[in-house]
Amino acid sequence: MYSFDCLNDKEFEELANDIVEVVFGIRIERFKQGPDQGIDGRFYISNEQNVIVQSKHYQKSGVTKLINHCKKSEYKKVHNLNPNSYVFVTSVSLSPKNKEDLVKIFYPYLKLTDVLGFDELVSVLNKNPDIVRTHYKLWINSSNALFNTINNDIYVNNKWLIDDIKSKTGLYVITQNHTNIKNAIESNNYVIVTGEPGIGKTTISKSICLEYIVDGYELVNVTSTIKEAMRLYKEGERQVFYYDDFLGSNFLEYFEGKEDSDIISFINAVKRDDTKKFILTSRTNIFNQGVYISSNFRVRKIDKGSVVNVQKYTKLEKARILYNHLYFSNLDLSKVEAVFENGKYHSIINHKNFNPRLIEFITDSERLVDDIDYLSFVESVLTDPSDIWSHVFDCQINNLDRVFVYIVCLSDKNIEESIIKSRCEEYFLESKWTFDDNWFDKSRRTVVGSLLNRIIYKDGIRYELFNPSIKDYVIRVLINNLKVLERLTITTNNPSEIDGMLYHCRASVDRSLFYSRLITTLTNKSNFEEYYDLFIVAYYHLYAYSEGYSIYTSKFLYVIESDKFSTKVIDRVIFVFKHFIQEDVDKLDWNKYLGIVLTKCNSYEILAEFSSVIHDLEENEFDLDVNLIDSYQEYGVDIAHDEIDNYVSSELSFYDDIDDQIFSLVDKFLDQFEYPLEVSSYDLLSSVDRNSILIDRMHDEQDYFTTREVKEIGSQREISDLFTKYW
Repeated sequence: MYSFDCLNDKEFEELANDIVEVVFGIRIERFKQGPDQGIDGRFYISNEQNVIVQSKHYQKSGVTKLINHCKKSEYKKVHNLNPNSYVFVTSVSLSPKNKEDLVKIFYPYLKLTDVLGFDELVSVLNKNPDIVRTHYKLWINSSNALFNTINNDIYVNNKWLIDDIKSKTGLYVITQNHTNIKNAIESNNYVIVTGEPGIGKTTISKSICLEYIVDGYELVNVTSTIKEAMRLYKEGERQVFYYDDFLGSNFLEYFEGKEDSDIISFINAVKRDDTKKFILTSRTNIFNQGVYISSNFRVRKIDKGSVVNVQKYTKLEKARILYNHLYFSNLDLSKVEAVFENGKYHSIINHKNFNPRLIEFITDSERLVDDIDYLSFVESVLTDPSDIWSHVFDCQINNLDRVFVYIVCLSDKNIEESIIKSRCEEYFLESKWTFDDNWFDKSRRTVVGSLLNRIIYKDGIRYELFNPSIKDYVIRVLINNLKVLERLTITTNNPSEIDGMLYHCRASVDRSLFYSRLITTLTNKSNFEEYYDLFIVAYYHLYAYSEGYSIYTSKFLYVIESDKFSTKVIDRVIFVFKHFIQEDVDKLDWNKYLGIVLTKCNSYEILAEFSSVIHDLEENEFDLDVNLIDSYQEYGVDIAHDEIDNYVSSELSFYDDIDDQIFSLVDKFLDQFEYPLEVSSYDLLSSVDRNSILIDRMHDEQDYFTTREVKEIGSQREISDLFTKYW
């Protein structure tokens, strides 16, 4: 079944000319976009007789408006042209009487057999699938593959995503960015798509996912960790894996969990399997920090061209994006005409802050206040994009609704409904506000669709932000309300979530004040033990950014001595102890505390940091217990043998002189331990799988960023022509 409602008027015109070429078996003369004087195409038959083709995309308006328009406007154009024949093409379904009415209107130019309505167009397309494939949006929306997906067991978990992608194909514009990303996938079976917020990386990636679905691939939407993709991997079956914002904002927790290593392993599996495609997205700044932190993401682990940065659009691409959003919007016609009038669209297209997300916002009538000056509204949104959510967040929802949104914002990925409920209940416990399901349901109905998306999965209901830019605005609100931020921090009791948020607003928030208040509240709680990790993170930040930490040092040592904190915060603990040495080494029972800390060092990087504490203590002539040193050596040698192979593989950058490099890297690995491990380089070499490294290192280190020069191929005239014809 075909539907033309995803096409704008210009796209339908192109399709109509392609169909007429097939029906009449002759090449159609086409004309550039702009005022058509009643001519969308033209061809000649015998004796130089000219035939005019006119297309009318009135699927939204209906047949009555179409016929009235032809009576009032189109007949005069055709009469002035005085063609030998006339072909009339429309997306509207026509009854026999409708066709007869059109023939009467355009008499003597139009014959009944030259009227092509919806049913005739569908008949031609059914017999000529090649035409469909050349019209991207028609092909995507009309493919049986999307309907067949419903029969797939995994469809329930992906229904929301597929429906969301499909519903927006009318707005979509094929750009050079799209082509770059698709080429990268076809080259290596995977791509990492980076870009600034709102630039369109997620929209492009989703659209390419839809292409693969249409080509018979099963979609696997990764919503938690890469282990989810690994579990759903099916040998020999075509699958496209989509992992949006794979690093998230809490990327430090991501690397603590060694997900980067799992990602690389999965990428390598996909590269070797031509039945698989893998699409990942990330904000540029977060991905760049990931590359800096993780050796697994450095150049030698990523193929040339497999990281594609979504860049600025050409003016013509911007014009098409704006045109589509206006065409398919629910804006009043007066607002659309205001953009068209006197070329006002040029100021939008040329604005320095133009991006697809903002265009989507300004063309959504539900985001507008009644009686607003539309052009002033557009200018204000483009000038200060962070304020686009201020009205709905500040004026249209209550405090409970805001807490609902806060909790989703602080979560790195989508979050389960049950978790939101429990956190809301915990948050309002102090205020003695009775929180129940009725309140929750009312709040849910308010925020879903305006600030949040509600997604029904097979295993339950989850929520995510309606738009990623909401988080930027909400964080700005939170850093100006430390009391709310403190309560949220305690409610979520997840240090990485707060760390991630504070990292992005580190220049704006008073960390000293915030963490002092937080520590005071935590230490006064009767269930303080449940918040030990959060306390350690708060103390660490206070230690790093303030002079006011000393009054809480005894409590910090009490928490460490309890041995009831997790490995997730061990790096902060080591940082603090390392700096304690510089203050007064003799006052601490170092053997006791370091013995506890050693048991939680779960990687060579952490153990190397721990070794620097031992080294500094010896430099200060502190007598460490021999049992502690023996335990350090035993544990350190074991972890070195376990991790040396992965370290060498990740750090190796050139194929030439590989053996020399392996020796050098083993030495470099051991040099990281300031208190030397009692193991030789030769001993460690026995744990390096040289043959596997040779296979992995078949290519030299390469630059992996695909860039392109943004060429302004869209002239002012082309853009003006695009906006000339009204629908």
